[in-house]
Amino acid sequence: EQFFEAAKNLGKLTVKQPGDAGDKASWLYEKVTCLELEKDVKEWVLDSYQTLLNEHDEAFAWTMIANSFMNLDSFKSRN
Repeated sequence: EQFFEAAKNLGKLTVKQPGDAGDKASWLYEKVTCLELEKDVKEWVLDSYQTLLNEHDEAFAWTMIANSFMNLDSFKSRN
């Protein structure tokens, strides 16, 4: 439950970031992994974002993407 709450908070923060969806995706990925978002991954993220927006609001879409990023091996944890 805490893991998903963290994703929800990241989703809300992502909505507030300046720029277009690509800029927001890059910001979110870097926030979660401390890495730059590669072009092929960015394309997948933007496709997923658009698909999610067809049935949900922007915050939900970014929450789901944040959740996906947090499930990557490169996810950073802070102690």
